Amino acid sequence: MTWQTMYPATPGSPYTTLASGIDDDDTSISLTADPGFAAATNLACIWDDTGAFEVVKYTDLTGTTLTVERAFEGTAQAWSAGAYIANLIPAYAINSLQNNVDILAAQFGIQSIIGIEWDSSSSSPELKRIDVNGDEIQKSTFNRAAFFDNYAIHGNMKRCTLTSAGVATFGDDAKGTGLTLTGDYVMVRIPKTYIKFEYSDPYWRWWISPTPATGFSLHPAFYQRGHSASPVDQVYVGAYTAGANGGTTTTNGASNTLYATSWSGLKLTSKSGVKNLTGSGSSGTMAQFEAAGATIGTGWGLTNFHTLNLLQMLFYIEYASFDSQSKVGLGRTNASNSAAALTGTYLNQVGEGAGTDIQSLLASNGTYGSTTNDYHSVVWRGIENPWGNIWQFVPGYNTTDTSHRILNRDGTGTIANVLTAGNYEEITDPIPINGTTNISGTDAGAYCHGYVSALARDSGNILGPMFVPGALSGASDTYLTDYLYSHQSGISQTGVLLAGGGWYYGAKAGIGCRNSNNGPANVHAFVGGRVEFLG
Repeated sequence: MTWQTMYPATPGSPYTTLASGIDDDDTSISLTADPGFAAATNLACIWDDTGAFEVVKYTDLTGTTLTVERAFEGTAQAWSAGAYIANLIPAYAINSLQNNVDILAAQFGIQSIIGIEWDSSSSSPELKRIDVNGDEIQKSTFNRAAFFDNYAIHGNMKRCTLTSAGVATFGDDAKGTGLTLTGDYVMVRIPKTYIKFEYSDPYWRWWISPTPATGFSLHPAFYQRGHSASPVDQVYVGAYTAGANGGTTTTNGASNTLYATSWSGLKLTSKSGVKNLTGSGSSGTMAQFEAAGATIGTGWGLTNFHTLNLLQMLFYIEYASFDSQSKVGLGRTNASNSAAALTGTYLNQVGEGAGTDIQSLLASNGTYGSTTNDYHSVVWRGIENPWGNIWQFVPGYNTTDTSHRILNRDGTGTIANVLTAGNYEEITDPIPINGTTNISGTDAGAYCHGYVSALARDSGNILGPMFVPGALSGASDTYLTDYLYSHQSGISQTGVLLAGGGWYYGAKAGIGCRNSNNGPANVHAFVGGRVEFLG
């Protein structure tokens, strides 16, 4: 959309008649009397008793002579003396008003439906911002911050504290000012989101809406954890990656993290100022993390695959780009880093340390990042370290040699590290990238790795809103800009999903960074998780 010139109306819509006839190419019109038209430049409508009409744009009005541009609306034609001419309101006036209202709505967050379009034939990570009709929203008239800070979805992504039963207390702003951030469950509310996906080669289009709309469906994230019959109004995700409350934990080497020597009674937390819970030896599997989340209470667990997809979609639509590191910040990803930062802090060093409280660096919308400092954590709308610092387990998506297995979108599936029959939808075409039968990027034998250059799409478009990688021929500044380690084939292993990238991952990290290379027994000092609550 582009801003269209609007012309002031004149009370009473004054009219007069033509003093003499004109041909279809005349640009000077003599009037029988001074009509009291609005000052030039403006519009006037000519008509006669036959029903013919023509709208002209007059650029000068001197006495009873109009200088005009013909056929502003309608067709330029010859008019006889006595034809009427008036300052009426033509169709253009209404259409331009609606157009400009739509632009202002987009700029100031009033518009309810907004989307993005990706031209997959282009290597650019930048996306086209589109309106409900798929028309481009011009960058020159769109204020991203003003729109999304006031938008019904992003503008209500706010930090709060939850009780284990899900009772929320919100702070003074999105970053949680006024809250006790050292409580066990500091969360970020994600409001109900309706989505639409469309593919028309080479174009991929995603839209969001805060309310039901034709062609839209409620995102699958809102049906999970027992809500298949009654979807929730919001999903809560941890503001911080998970720490531990209860159980028995100990320092995990020099990684600045903890691991559990006993999981009995251990509950995951989301709180500022603590070491991340990760893995060591045989302690710290996805199943143990999910169980420690569920121990908090009904509706709790690890952030699942559908929630991850929702967050990715909201991020991409906000920034109209796949390149999260250039839009928000590099995150704690320096290749020389050897340790994680504590939650709610930033480090200016590669190794472990207590860090400095990061809260004061956050904008009021809960966002902070540096595109030059790869020691600091990033925060997006209250969610700290959506990439970098530690990898995060994401249950609800498995890979096999022949299929993608996706937690039932309707919420009837049980979340687990390895989904069992009846709890997943299976996509067999295309099969996951691997090192044997679907090779892309760097072939490492049983698996592949590389920067994502394409997304996987099935005939039913189930994968379309899930951002599953389909090819690995990109770079850190092209296509989707983030990295994938693929499924390992031929090893009798069901792949589980990690997301985000660790403290050492450099340009490979990002909101779309994924790793399906490992099985359910995978444990490491740089792998942890993040809690979610649906209730």
